[in-house]
Amino acid sequence: MPTAKNRNIYTFLKLGIAVLLSITINLPASAALIASWSGEGNANDSSGNGYNGSLVGNTSYGTGVSGQGFVFDGNNDYVSFNNVDFAQGSYSISGWFQVTNDTVNNTVFSATQFGGSSHGIMVRVESSGNLRFLHRFPYGSSGGTSLFTSGLSLNDGDFYHFAVVKNGASMSTFIDGVLSASTTDSSTFTSSMNIDLGINSRNSLVHDFNGTIDEVGVYNHALTLEEVALLAGASSTPVSAPSPILLAILGLVTMMLYRKYRF
Repeated sequence: MPTAKNRNIYTFLKLGIAVLLSITINLPASAALIASWSGEGNANDSSGNGYNGSLVGNTSYGTGVSGQGFVFDGNNDYVSFNNVDFAQGSYSISGWFQVTNDTVNNTVFSATQFGGSSHGIMVRVESSGNLRFLHRFPYGSSGGTSLFTSGLSLNDGDFYHFAVVKNGASMSTFIDGVLSASTTDSSTFTSSMNIDLGINSRNSLVHDFNGTIDEVGVYNHALTLEEVALLAGASSTPVSAPSPILLAILGLVTMMLYRKYRF
């Protein structure tokens, strides 16, 4: 017969697995996190996928929403990332920005076709203080679908969390975890992307960003409202789910104990 101690071990293991599973379903899927750039003194990708970047111009590091972030002076500086396998289907982009020049358009994020110079995605704080999310396919210098927020002042010098989500035919923009605008566009990209932070594109040095960009994550996954709210509430690197290996080990140990004691 099992002892009281063994019963307690079994109970704690069951509870531990239940807690880990409950956390997993509330975090953005780890397999869908393609790249994560936190600007902690480098442009390395902390997702483990190796999409490290390079600083161009006077881009530097300074105080971010969490630790350090990328700082731009609005004069042809940006951070570049090449051949990112991203956005060929549903996708999401999230991060934080702080605008320090409210008289110009400030490009937070742009993605162009790898091997070309044509735009596909752009996230920009307009001089009006609203956010523009552009999805453009076929790639090009015009056309596509632009989604604008309204009635916001995102260029007032405060930090704001943004998330843009393309889920099938729907496009959505979230500010500080709240849905701000939505529209439709059923088109889908067909190639990997070159990504730039802080500039319209490396081939079109306009609409430079003035201020700080921090904790940027890109996903091959349409973030849910709950996932966006979690990211907006935590000023840290985009989170990943608990390791499937850890869950498998805990499950195996629990099954062995159950078979041994048959509670």
